[in-house]
Amino acid sequence: MNRRRISSRSAFAWWELVAVIVVICVLIALLLPSVERAREAARRSWCMNHLMQINVSLHNYANANKMLPPGVTCSVANITAEAANPWADAKQTTKGASGTSWILCLLPYLVDESIYKGWDFEYGVSGGTNSSVASLDAKGLYCPTRRAGLRPSVDAPMMLSPKWTGGGTDYGGCVGRHQGFLLDADQSIALPDAEDRLRLCFLPGVDRPNPGLWVPGDISGPNPTCEAKRGWGIFGRVNASTTFDEVKDGLSNTISIGELQRITQITTTGPFYASYGPVNSHDGWAVGGSPTLFTTGYPYPTDVKTSPLMNNGDFMSPGSEHAGGGNFGLCDGSVRFLSTTTDSRVFALLGSMDDGVALPADEN
Repeated sequence: MNRRRISSRSAFAWWELVAVIVVICVLIALLLPSVERAREAARRSWCMNHLMQINVSLHNYANANKMLPPGVTCSVANITAEAANPWADAKQTTKGASGTSWILCLLPYLVDESIYKGWDFEYGVSGGTNSSVASLDAKGLYCPTRRAGLRPSVDAPMMLSPKWTGGGTDYGGCVGRHQGFLLDADQSIALPDAEDRLRLCFLPGVDRPNPGLWVPGDISGPNPTCEAKRGWGIFGRVNASTTFDEVKDGLSNTISIGELQRITQITTTGPFYASYGPVNSHDGWAVGGSPTLFTTGYPYPTDVKTSPLMNNGDFMSPGSEHAGGGNFGLCDGSVRFLSTTTDSRVFALLGSMDDGVALPADEN
C-alpha cells in the first residue's frame, strides 16, 4: 500500500509535463536572439580580420614595390578617351589582353602564392589557363556573414564565366568619391547580355568632372561635380599606381578597402532601370572594375542630400550584410566598422585621398 502511494506521488501529471515543455520553449525563444547576435558578432569580427589581412598585405606590397598595385590593369584596346572597360578586356582570350584587378598583384602577400604562380601574364583573365586560375577561391575574400563560398544559384550570374564555381570576392578597393563607373550606351543592358556595360571613368591625365556627392570646394547643384584629382582614391586610376605619399588627407582619414555590395536582386524600378534596364553586380577577385572596386560618393537613387552612399542598391557603392553598416580598412592599416548613419559628406570624403577638406574632429 505504501509503495503504491509513493509511486503515484512521484509521477508527473500530463499538465505538469506540458508546463515544463512550455517553459523550456520560452527559454529557448529568449536565448535564440542572443545566440544569433553572438554569432553575428563573431562573423563581423572574422570579416574585420579578413580586411586587416588585406590591409597588411597592401602595406607589405608597398614596402616591397615602393607603390600600391594599380586599381585596374587594362589593355589599350579597351581604353577610350572617355573610359576604360576592364570587364570587356577580361573577356578577351588573345595575348596582350588584361582586365585584371589589384587583388591579383596582392596574392603573394595574402598567402596565396600558389594561385599567383599559376597566372600567365601574357594573357588576361580569360586567356590561356587564367580562366581556371581566376575561378579558384583565394583565401580570406568571402565575408562569413554573406557566404562561405560561391552560391551557384545566386552568385553565378555575376561571374565573368558561367562555368566558374569559385573566384568570388566580397572585398574591394576604393576608387574615390566620384561616380567612378559608366554604363556603356552602346551595349544592351538586358541580362544576361550585359557583359560590357561597366566602365571605370578616370584615366591618367584625364581631368573631367564627374557627378557625386557635393562637398566644400566642388561645384554644387542638381549634378554636383568634382575635379578628378579631388575625387581620386588610392585605386582610382587605370594602369597607374598610387603611393602612400600621395595620400595628402592623412592615412587615418582615407579609405583603402572595404566591403562590396552584391546586388543579387535585379533592380526593376527607379531611375537606373528607366534609363538603362536591369543592373546587377559583377563579381570575381581577378577582374578589374566594379567586381573589385567601389566609390564612396555616389548617392542612389537620385537625391544627393538624402540618398545613402552605402547599402544603397547601386553596383558602384560599397555595402555589407552586417546590420547597421560595413567594415572598411583605412590607409594607416586599421579597420573600422562604419555605420550607415555616418554623415554622408564625411563618408564621401573618406574615399578621396587629396581633396584638402578637413573632416569634423569627432569623425576622424
